[in-house]
Amino acid sequence: MPKTDCRKYRRASGVVLVNPEGLVLLGMGSWKPHFWRMPQGGIDAGETPEETIGRELMEETGVLNFCIIGKASRPYTYDYPALHACSSSWRKTYKGQSITWFHARAFSSKTDHEKYVPLGDEPEFIKLSWVNPAVAIARTHSKLYGDSVTKQRQESYKNVFSEFGLPLYLHTAPIRRKYERISSNILLAEHASL
Repeated sequence: MPKTDCRKYRRASGVVLVNPEGLVLLGMGSWKPHFWRMPQGGIDAGETPEETIGRELMEETGVLNFCIIGKASRPYTYDYPALHACSSSWRKTYKGQSITWFHARAFSSKTDHEKYVPLGDEPEFIKLSWVNPAVAIARTHSKLYGDSVTKQRQESYKNVFSEFGLPLYLHTAPIRRKYERISSNILLAEHASL
């Protein structure tokens, strides 16, 4: 008889931070191989999901000036992969995360990779980038986590972006063709090295 998994999902908050130009903030993780994601983090004891967003944005990106303009209709849940980079103590307690996503507007676009200074000894992100929502979805691919996790994250981002009314396409055909070519080459290179 298979063993029952009694671990819980870790409660977390994530933020789709959009600048005045309609671009989404992504961070490149500091662990290798690097992959891109939106700011998110676990909800601490006694903290509301909204307070978590403020803390995570400050810790991970240095962003202080923003306003929350929406909240997803439901949490998005995913399982940790077998080779997840999180600590072993987390893996003993949690089987994945249940993320409540918020839509927030940044008051400026000044948080970018030239101005970003990672906080702490072990920063969450080493680089920040404002990107089109479609690019944000494409950048979530990670060789380390594999296709199943990539698919879960991409589906979550698509659903959240759609719920918040963000466009899931690149704005102009030449840009779209160039990005599709670059994206395809990246994915082919990563799959070839597996």
